[in-house]
Amino acid sequence: MVLDLPTLFVACMLVAGLSVAICVATWLQDRQQDAMLWMAGCCFLGGAGTLLRFELPERLGILSGNLAFFLAFASLWAASRVVDGRRPSALPFLLPCAIWILAFWIPGFAESLRARIVLASILDLMLVAMTMFQFWSKRRSGPPARWMIVGLLAFQSLLLVGRIIRTGIASGAGLSTQALHSLGLVALTTIGFSLMVTFAMILLVKERAERQHRSDAETDGLTGLPNRRLFDKAMPLAYAKARQTGNSLALLMIDVDAFKRFNDHHGHPAGDACLRTVATTLAAGVRPGDITCRYGGEEFAVILPQTDQVGAVAIAERLRLAIRALALPHGDADDKSIVTISLGCAAAAPCDAPDVGSASLIAELLRAADQALYIAKTSGRDATRAIEVVLAEPVMPQPLTCLSAASAPLHAPEGPRLQ
Repeated sequence: MVLDLPTLFVACMLVAGLSVAICVATWLQDRQQDAMLWMAGCCFLGGAGTLLRFELPERLGILSGNLAFFLAFASLWAASRVVDGRRPSALPFLLPCAIWILAFWIPGFAESLRARIVLASILDLMLVAMTMFQFWSKRRSGPPARWMIVGLLAFQSLLLVGRIIRTGIASGAGLSTQALHSLGLVALTTIGFSLMVTFAMILLVKERAERQHRSDAETDGLTGLPNRRLFDKAMPLAYAKARQTGNSLALLMIDVDAFKRFNDHHGHPAGDACLRTVATTLAAGVRPGDITCRYGGEEFAVILPQTDQVGAVAIAERLRLAIRALALPHGDADDKSIVTISLGCAAAAPCDAPDVGSASLIAELLRAADQALYIAKTSGRDATRAIEVVLAEPVMPQPLTCLSAASAPLHAPEGPRLQ
């Protein structure tokens, strides 16, 4: 079958224009998705390269058309960086273009069809390989659209490698015929590649936007910690894992002492800054795998997998002392007072619990931690109190250990205490 080149090139231009329109329309729907602008640039430059290659005089068309193709592949690489939250650099845009321009200064290069095809294919292959590697590097966190793009880029790479090999072994007479057929193949692959990559990129950015929206919905906007919504999702998962593995599960409930008076004295902006500092310190003071959340207001929660009562108290004391070490001025009633926290600990062994449903048992663990926090607050603040819950009955578990307000504190607080 003979390919009608003029018809193919017109179709290529139409597809490029349609792809640009689709990419821009997608970006207009969500202007945070800058990757679609880079993709629009890729499609536009690809169509421009086709137009320049066959509408300008031969030498100028070869020079400018291939430059446009290099920039198109570089824009696709930039889109792959941006969609993964990384900034593109200028080198992939400048280096291939500089090499191509310098090559035209080499005597005989512009007249050598073989040299032009090989060099242009190598530069295209370099950019395609870079883009494929960028998409491949995030494959574990990516949707099926990412694999689709990787497959398309791999196919494009094979075409370019085949073109280099065929050009290298072709005879002088067969080279011109091959080049003519190659133009039709380039037009066909450009049409298919533009449509499929554009479609896959739209799916990719849509999935990324949805993932970001889910993350935003589960992240506290002030502190950057997971919020109550994520806590409510993470707690049953931690409980189920503890029950399956036979490990203990502990929970810390944390409250910033006298925070309302701090806000009244310093103002809400200073209060927000205080909560951010406390949140950062708490998140830095726990172990990998522990989950620190902002539970609400000035209250925080920490889920401690594989942790018994003794371990939970040790972590709680480390956090309490870390907040004291900040020495944040409180300014409540005493100029020497500092910001402190009170902590309530509750620990349980879910594997010992009867099969009455995890929701009630999780609620009991939360109730016990909150009760321990209340005891810590009423016993003078800047304190840690603990309750170990025995999940042996389907109703109202009995605490093994409860340090009440009358009990001796777990520590000897240093410095003035907030009242």
